[in-house]
Amino acid sequence: MRSIFEPEPIDLARACVIDVEASALGRGSYPIEVGVAWLDGRVMSWLIRPTAEWLERGVWEPAAEVAEGVMAALSGQLPHSDAVGADDAWLASLMAVTGHSYPRLEPLDDLLREVTTGSNKDRAAEVEQAMTEASARRPRRHRAGGDAARLAEMVRILADRADRL
Repeated sequence: MRSIFEPEPIDLARACVIDVEASALGRGSYPIEVGVAWLDGRVMSWLIRPTAEWLERGVWEPAAEVAEGVMAALSGQLPHSDAVGADDAWLASLMAVTGHSYPRLEPLDDLLREVTTGSNKDRAAEVEQAMTEASARRPRRHRAGGDAARLAEMVRILADRADRL
């Protein structure tokens, strides 16, 4: 019997990793690319082209098609992020274009706890080793699709080792 203090298991078939690349990390930044990756290897990404008006005056007007595509990709999924606060803010800006809400982003750490075992020290070593392998398989960095794919690959490696996939 599961304790009331133990979290519910995560449905790995619906788990995905989302990454948002932005123009900067501070105030006034805006999303420029969104990537979503699943544990089965699928990856989707969208580049967002701000309008000239936005660039000149700071008016946010990304293409509504990007927001619609992201919404379709996340429908029924359990998105996880390694930077929930930042990615959530940038997704909120993107979704404001269509007025859609989007699924709550969960911390990637929750997904990692689901597919690792042992003490925190052991878990950290498992995650570090899996990230090294994932980075070798998916070396492209600082692109939303590539970063999401590398994180999903790391989770997949850990899940395979724990016989969870």
